[in-house]
Amino acid sequence: MTYLIIDDGADRERWLGKRRGGVTATDAARLMQGGAGTWATIRREKDGHEGKFRGNQFTRHGNEREPVIAAWLADEYGLEPSTALAASAERPEDLATPDAIAPPTPNFTEGGLEYVTHAIGEIKTTLHDWQAWEDVPRQYFWQVLWQMHVTGARKCIFAFEPHENFIPLYMEPRVFEVYASDHADETRELIESVDRWRAAADEPVPESLAELDRLLTDRAQFKEAADVAAAHVSDLDDQIRELIDAHGEPVKFEGTAANVTYSGKPVKSTRFDSKAFQARYPSAAKRFTKTTESRPRLTITARS
Repeated sequence: MTYLIIDDGADRERWLGKRRGGVTATDAARLMQGGAGTWATIRREKDGHEGKFRGNQFTRHGNEREPVIAAWLADEYGLEPSTALAASAERPEDLATPDAIAPPTPNFTEGGLEYVTHAIGEIKTTLHDWQAWEDVPRQYFWQVLWQMHVTGARKCIFAFEPHENFIPLYMEPRVFEVYASDHADETRELIESVDRWRAAADEPVPESLAELDRLLTDRAQFKEAADVAAAHVSDLDDQIRELIDAHGEPVKFEGTAANVTYSGKPVKSTRFDSKAFQARYPSAAKRFTKTTESRPRLTITARS
């Protein structure tokens, strides 16, 4: 398979304008995982109504680290850093911008200059130290499949750099090698999903909700950081308890950054069992029950 280069990425505004004319890897992943609301939001974006998301500390960290990881990919795998917007020669509205690509071979055809490559590279920075390709979030999985579909590449070198508080955990990025032939069925499913979106009727997003996707994206990234931090705190609490238990005596310790007091013994507490009281004395419980007004329930579930 061959692909076209429709923009070199040197002019960001021009590059963004070209992207609106087709479906990118990010779009394809969102269409694959999202419902009617997501489909309508993407259609709105293609009509020129861009959201106001301009990045946060996670995306800024990724932008800073990407050239470093790209240079490592070039040294280790011979993949050249790239900002070019590629289009499938067979389906020109299918677009992708791989982070790196094996030096392409030009192919002169009646329609113009097309390119052939055997491998691409995808770069991510993450709070998670994934142990297998199956652990990677599905949006990245779909992005990789779409990029291989657009470029015709047989392989993707998925390079990721886990970090803690924006400090890389390893001296070198970790890598998964992903082969298009292993995911032929999923790629067909992805293409069919994009084609259904293209054929669907427009479902407008109310102007008042235009910023909702940006807020949800920000929330998901900060929630991920909070969950990772909470897990670290819980692990450290366990280690502190084990150390003090091994000491064998109550401890009152003033540290450089924090103080700790630990009795070394379980502490008993007494609380009022309101549920049992209500079951045993319902009329009395009703006399002392007051009605309050709460905010509407907000339920947000993360996409894998």
